[in-house]
Amino acid sequence: MRWLSTKRIWLTLCIITAAIITYIVVAGFILPASRCYLVGDVFGGVGTPSDETLTRAFAQEQINWEIAYWSAMISEYTFEKPSYPAYNRALSALGFTTMRIYSFFEHEGELKDDIMVDAGIKEIFAGDGTSFTLVVIAFRGSVPIALDSPTTRENMRRNIDFLPRPWGEAEATVHRGFYGQYRDFVANILPEINDKLNLSIMQNSSAANHSVKFWLTGHSMGGALAELFTLGLVESGIDPAKIMTYGFATPLVASRGLQEHAQLAGASDRIFRIIHRRDMVAFVGYRLLWGRSLAADDNVVGFGRRGVFDRRHHSLPRVYLPFVISQNDQPLRQYMEVFFIVDDM
Repeated sequence: MRWLSTKRIWLTLCIITAAIITYIVVAGFILPASRCYLVGDVFGGVGTPSDETLTRAFAQEQINWEIAYWSAMISEYTFEKPSYPAYNRALSALGFTTMRIYSFFEHEGELKDDIMVDAGIKEIFAGDGTSFTLVVIAFRGSVPIALDSPTTRENMRRNIDFLPRPWGEAEATVHRGFYGQYRDFVANILPEINDKLNLSIMQNSSAANHSVKFWLTGHSMGGALAELFTLGLVESGIDPAKIMTYGFATPLVASRGLQEHAQLAGASDRIFRIIHRRDMVAFVGYRLLWGRSLAADDNVVGFGRRGVFDRRHHSLPRVYLPFVISQNDQPLRQYMEVFFIVDDM
């Protein structure tokens, strides 16, 4: 009888665990987010930042909401939609020379996965007469199932490939799926960026790129790649003060050891992570083997009321972008609460 009781307990625990995992996968990664995009409605919500604003943003230790707004806009335009051109409209509006670069994976002759980034370059002139070259790299997140992409399934598999693996020579581990995407970016996309922009990023960074600064951004998996690339740049010799990274709905990517490694390297202070408190994607694995962010704790901005996780709270245009706008223009806050965020602001 005692054996039957123990067996029943273990069976119950297994059922509960399976139910939780199923909920995480279905609600967090499979159910499509709302397809009602609002980018066209809010494109002019905040003015174009001046060169002086961009210069000051690198010197700030706290989040710059004007830069956060344009980071969200740039991130949104990385997603391929039928009506969008093959370049990043937000980067173009900011005066950057912009390009879109893909890297494809194949398996047995069939397209299985892809990574896409939008990159841009612009000369920035500061008020004190100095100048620097600003490079923007925006990582596209997972392709939503609603967009019917042949690579969506593999994107999702990468998201839930939670097993930890070593990060370089550091005695720390990283989320294996995101690390695989990051390594493909470094091997296949970064050389093309270097070639087209006449740079040598992560090749001889401290010498050849002394006047280059980096603005990195991304939503969801794109935010994870932006965090990992921030650490990679710092490890390659780039001064952390020359990097600013804004991630939206960024999943947890690192072990505690890697988080501490990023803090010691100075990368964590350059990463800003904005998350909705009901967005499951931002919390999956919290405090587990891969369940930490590379961003400094003070750089994590949580908004919205806590409650049941819902895929709709992962939407960049419907949730994150209106919130960021409300931080820039306070009179818009009530309008945004009523018409865009429902009751979740």
